[in-house]
Amino acid sequence: MIILRGHLVPFFMNKYNLREYFNLLLTKITAYDSAEAREILYLVFEKKLGIKKADFLTIENFQSDENLEKIISRINNCEPVQYILEEVWFCNQSFFVNPNVLIPRPETEELVELIVKENPETLLDLGTGSGCIPVSVNLKLTHSNVFAVDISEEALLVAAKNNKNLGANVSFARANILDFKNPFNCEKFDLIVSNPPYVKENEKLAMRENVLKYEPHLALFVSNENPLIFYQKIVEIGLNHLNTGGKIIVEINANLGNETKVLFVEAGYKNVEIIKDFFGRNRFVLAEFLG
Repeated sequence: MIILRGHLVPFFMNKYNLREYFNLLLTKITAYDSAEAREILYLVFEKKLGIKKADFLTIENFQSDENLEKIISRINNCEPVQYILEEVWFCNQSFFVNPNVLIPRPETEELVELIVKENPETLLDLGTGSGCIPVSVNLKLTHSNVFAVDISEEALLVAAKNNKNLGANVSFARANILDFKNPFNCEKFDLIVSNPPYVKENEKLAMRENVLKYEPHLALFVSNENPLIFYQKIVEIGLNHLNTGGKIIVEINANLGNETKVLFVEAGYKNVEIIKDFFGRNRFVLAEFLG
C-alpha cells in the first residue's frame, strides 16, 4: 500500500507516472468531450485519492487503481459524477447529494444571492430537495429564521444531513406544494422561495442523458397540459402565508417567463419582474405582496 494525503491506495499490476496514468484514464472517458472529461477526472482524483491538480507537479510514481477504473465505467454510463462522489459545490460549500435529489445548478446560486439581497427575517423554501437554497441562505443570513419543505422523505434526509454537516439551523418538514398545509409555528413569512418542477414532458428530448437517467423525475417534470401547476399553487400559498410587503422569488422555465409573470400579476402581486440569469436567459420571477 502507499499513502497519499491520508488515503490508502493499493498496489496493482501497473506502475505509472501520475500524469501518464491520468491521461490514460482520460482516454477511456467516452461520455463527455475531452475538456469536460478532464475536469471530471480531476474531481475524481481529488475526492477519491486526495490528489489535487497541484499535486501532479510533485507526485511521480503511481499505481493503477481498480476503483478508478470502476468509476470510469460509471461515468461512461452517464451517471453524474456528483452522485458518484456524493458531493457538489454550491455557494462555496460542499453539499452531499444522491439520486434522491436534484444536483444543484450554478444558476440557482443566483437565486440565493437574490434572497440575501432581500435580507428576510423569515424564509420559506418550497420543494427544498438537497436543502442547498435554505442552508446557503441561513449560512449567509444567520439572523434569519429559515424553514423548508419537501414532499419526499428521502430528499428531506439529504437536506437534514447538509443542514447538520454545514452547521446551519434550518427547520425542515414534509409538505406537498400542491396541497399545502403549513407545518410550522411561523404562520407568515417575509419571503417565499421555490425552484419547483418546471420542465415540460415534451422538453425531455433536449435534456442530457445523465439527467434523464439518474436525476429524480418527480423534481423535474410537469405535464405539457398544465406546466405551471406548481406556480399556480405557489401564488396561492403566498397570498395566505406572506407578510404584507413580503416577496416571492421563483426559478422558472425560461420558455414560460411571461406566462409565469402573468400568474402573479393577475393574482394581485405588485412589482412583478422577470430576472435573467448570467446566461441572459429568463430564470427568475420576483413578486411583491402588498396585501
